[in-house]
Amino acid sequence: MDPLTSRQREILKLVIEAYIQTGFPVGSQTLTARFGLNLSSASVRHEMGILEERGYLTHPHTSAGRLPTDKGYHFYVKEIVIEEPLSESLLTFISGQMEARIENLENLMERTSQVLAAIAQEAVLLLSPRLDELYLKELNLIPLDETRLLAVWCTTSGLVQNCLVDMREPISVEEVERIRNFINRELVGKAIRTLEEELLQRIARERDSLRNVYERTLQIVRKGVPMETPPRVFVEGSHYILNQPEFQDIKKFQRLITILEEKSNLIDLLGYPTFEGKIRVAIGAKELSKDIWDCSIVSAPYVWQGKFVGAVGVLGPRRMPYGRIMGLVHHMAERISQALGRWST
Repeated sequence: MDPLTSRQREILKLVIEAYIQTGFPVGSQTLTARFGLNLSSASVRHEMGILEERGYLTHPHTSAGRLPTDKGYHFYVKEIVIEEPLSESLLTFISGQMEARIENLENLMERTSQVLAAIAQEAVLLLSPRLDELYLKELNLIPLDETRLLAVWCTTSGLVQNCLVDMREPISVEEVERIRNFINRELVGKAIRTLEEELLQRIARERDSLRNVYERTLQIVRKGVPMETPPRVFVEGSHYILNQPEFQDIKKFQRLITILEEKSNLIDLLGYPTFEGKIRVAIGAKELSKDIWDCSIVSAPYVWQGKFVGAVGVLGPRRMPYGRIMGLVHHMAERISQALGRWST
C-alpha cells in the first residue's frame, strides 16, 4: 500500500488532535476553520475520504464528521506525535510532591501513582518490583514451635514480607539465632534472587560445621522467599474515568472498573514482563481487551541495577493527549528509577 502523502498525514494529524480536544466527529469545514488550512473544504473532504477508505478514519452514522480508527491512532502515535517535555513549573511541582516523606517502596509507589493521576487526570497503573528483585537489608527469624519459623524479610527499599517456613525437622532456638546472625552479617546487601546461588557455592566449598548453617539457611531461603509471587499493582485515579464522555454508559464503565479490579489483567496490560525499555502505547481491542476496546494505555518501565523491574502507566480513552501523557509517564518512570538507585547504594 502506498504511504500517506504529506497532505494526508497533516489532515490525519489535525483530525485526531481536533477529536482529542472536542470529543466530537470532525468535518472538513471544522478543519479549515479551526486550523486555517490553505485548502478548500472540498479538497479536505476528498483527502478525508481517502483516509477513510484506507482505514485511518471512520464515518459514524450519517454524521458529516469523521473519527480516527485504531489504525489511525497507531499511525499517529508511531509516526506523528512527539513526546512533550515537561514545563519547569510542572517539574518543580513534581519534585516537591515526590521528595516529601517517601521512606520506603510502598510510599514511593503510592506517591508516584497519586501525583501522576492528579496531573494526568486519568487512571494510573503502577507495577511494583517483586520481592526477589529487591536487596536484603535484614532478616528476622521467629520460632513458632519446634519445626516452624516466621521469616520476616526487610529489603533496602523498606518493603517487609512475612513468610511461614516449615523446617520439617526440629530446630533449636540457638540454631535459629546462629542462622539469623549469619544472614544479617554476610548476606545483607545482596539481591534476594541471588541468595540461593550464593548459599550453594558456600555449601560446595565447606566441609565443617558451617556447612550445616548454610544448608539450613538455604532451606529457609527456598521455603521462605516467595520468588513466584506476582508483583503488586497500584491503581489510582479511576474516578477520573467518570468524567470522560466515553464512559458515561454505565455498562461500559462497570466493565472497565471490573478490569481495574482484576490485578492479574493489569500486569498484562502494562506489558510485564516483556519490557523493551521505551514508552509503550497500547490501543484498542487487539492490544488491550474487547471490554476496553475504546481505551489506551501509555506505559514505561523503570530500572533498578540495570534491569527493568516494573512499569508505570496511564489508562484513559483513546482520545487522550498522547504527547503530554508520554512525557509525564516517561518522567515518572525515571523518578522511580532514581529513587530505587539511591536505596540500593
